[in-house]
Amino acid sequence: MADKKNGSQGKKAAGGMTKKEAVAKGLGVLGEAATPIQLQKHIKDSYGIDMTPKHIGVEKGKILKAAREHKLSAAKPTAATPSAKQVAAQKPTTGNDGISLRDIETVKDLVDRVGATSLKKLIDVMAR
Repeated sequence: MADKKNGSQGKKAAGGMTKKEAVAKGLGVLGEAATPIQLQKHIKDSYGIDMTPKHIGVEKGKILKAAREHKLSAAKPTAATPSAKQVAAQKPTTGNDGISLRDIETVKDLVDRVGATSLKKLIDVMAR
């Protein structure tokens, strides 16, 4: 019976490598721009695994998508915007309890996030 992970002969390729691992290693050697045909030759020559160019293309797409998603999730900044309670608890930096630079920055951040119209409606509701 054929081994679906490692070729049609039922033998495990070098160290029991899966086809997906072979594509990943091929991409590491040849680079992300390598075509499925180039990868096919490299995988056969280096790891003794037979794969169709279509299968290689599918696996390459999955690998590159996972890498992009991992990169994006790692690059996402943590929540640096203070909560409303944190903002309210902060003392103004002016000596007369007026509007501070921090207050202005907070309003600007709110305008950027929710829009001026929505913020004005919120202020009107809060002022009642």
